[in-house]
Amino acid sequence: MAGADPQVMPDLEKAILSRENCRRENLQISYRSKAPIIDCVNALFSTVYASEDYAEGDQLKTNEAFNTDGEKSCVEFLLYDGDDEMSRPEKTAQEMEAVANRIRLLVSGSADWKPNFRYSDGFQPSEYNNTYRYSDILILLRRTTNQSALEHALQHAGIPYTLGGKGRGLFSRQETKDVSLFLTAITNPDDALSLIGFLRSPWIGLSDEQIARLACSKTGFSIDELKASYDEETDVIDRYAALTGTHLASELVRMLIAETGYDALLAGLPRGEQRLANLRKVLDWLRETERGAQTTTAMVARKLAEMIAEPPQVPEAALLDPAQNAVTIMTVHGSKGLTKRVVMIPDCSFSDNGDKGFTRIHENALEIRLTNPDKTQAESPGFAKASAAAKAVRQHEDKNLFYVAMTRARDLVVTSATVGRSPAGWLKYLEPMIGNQIPAITYTELAEAVDRIQTSPCNIPTEAELQAALNQLPAPPKNRNLSASPPPALRKSRMNWRNMMRFTPPLPRPPSPPDRKKCRSYGLPRPRGPRTAGTEYLAGRHLRMAGKTEKRVRRIQNRRRWPVRTD
Repeated sequence: MAGADPQVMPDLEKAILSRENCRRENLQISYRSKAPIIDCVNALFSTVYASEDYAEGDQLKTNEAFNTDGEKSCVEFLLYDGDDEMSRPEKTAQEMEAVANRIRLLVSGSADWKPNFRYSDGFQPSEYNNTYRYSDILILLRRTTNQSALEHALQHAGIPYTLGGKGRGLFSRQETKDVSLFLTAITNPDDALSLIGFLRSPWIGLSDEQIARLACSKTGFSIDELKASYDEETDVIDRYAALTGTHLASELVRMLIAETGYDALLAGLPRGEQRLANLRKVLDWLRETERGAQTTTAMVARKLAEMIAEPPQVPEAALLDPAQNAVTIMTVHGSKGLTKRVVMIPDCSFSDNGDKGFTRIHENALEIRLTNPDKTQAESPGFAKASAAAKAVRQHEDKNLFYVAMTRARDLVVTSATVGRSPAGWLKYLEPMIGNQIPAITYTELAEAVDRIQTSPCNIPTEAELQAALNQLPAPPKNRNLSASPPPALRKSRMNWRNMMRFTPPLPRPPSPPDRKKCRSYGLPRPRGPRTAGTEYLAGRHLRMAGKTEKRVRRIQNRRRWPVRTD
């Protein structure tokens, strides 16, 4: 658990061993990983931890039932070999591109890029019927700072992925932001950024040049001019703003989706199925939020915007397909207890930002640090000692997270880092072993190997084949006057009326009050209400009551009390 005291478990162990008939039993045999991974993990963490924290009794042992003789090294490091003067964001983008290339080689590359044994009810030789899929791969992140760069690289490589764990996935997705832009634009016309974002979004699809033309004034770009002239391009904002008093927020979003085909657009994008599931989850969130008598569309829009500004721990929508073939991305904290065939750990070089809090609790004492008006700081006598103890706890927790990340894989562990001026984070533990127990693969080697992947040829139809297919289509109708079909309720009422018009109405005179029970002979309920003379009231009354449901119409037809028109 993040921020937990690592000394709790050792203290609990001492308390248990102090009792009678208690002894320590080390569970060292690994039923998850193969021997090359176990050997590398033991060698690595013998230097990461102190000797007393990772003694011989703490090291993992190979399961003798797993036979992987002749297996190659199963822990890799992707080495940066580009220009050292590139900016850190550019280096991060190249690192994530290398991760995507390694995934492609594992799934579609030759046998040289795959382990010799793949786990399938035990470790079996990797061959045609025992090959790797995207669903075998888990990407673990120490932090989510560079997650957007990773997702961009996977999308560019055409690799399907899904976000797992309790990440901030839902309210950071573009489909959620699009819904927020729409609701804010129709409820808060003074929000200029939301107005521009909505006009540029797939809802409207205006280009930057069109928006600049609408906002052009004598003094340059004017928001007031844009607010006054956006209706030249679209009337969506005004039409839906007029409905905010009579419709719920979720209803407005559904109406706009049906009008613009926004769901069809999402289905055609990468991760289309996941995007549609996220859209449905956002609509469910809207329905849950708008419950209550005092809830308005503007309040829902403001709350959704707050959720996007500070995303809570709400993951993306779960796809209910257990056989989905997609890479899983999650944080190391959320991966405890999980097992995957291949685990990739990018962004191993990170800096410890430290704890900038002004309070510390150490040895049952509260230590504080205050900032004076002149920006100087005043600390209590034990604050420095408490800060050192808190830093030691964070470092020990960071080592434990590294151990969790390195022991999730069965077949292969792939690490990488954005190299800076000096190794930081987990890279400082990996660096002494890179090139020795951990082989290094350069970005250039990965890019060249990906270019050599044999892709299946695409059968493009010729012009003659396209013309032959067009000739097989049926001829268009002569009358091309298309009319919109009526709503379902209107179609149903018309059908009921046609069924009723099949009957000729030789109705009797309205029964007298004592003889009202005779109405039962016609198969209709007894008329109620005022007694009006003439057959017009009785026929209209009976026809309206009989036409309410198809079931009643069928009942009348079956009784055949009245003759059926035959002409």
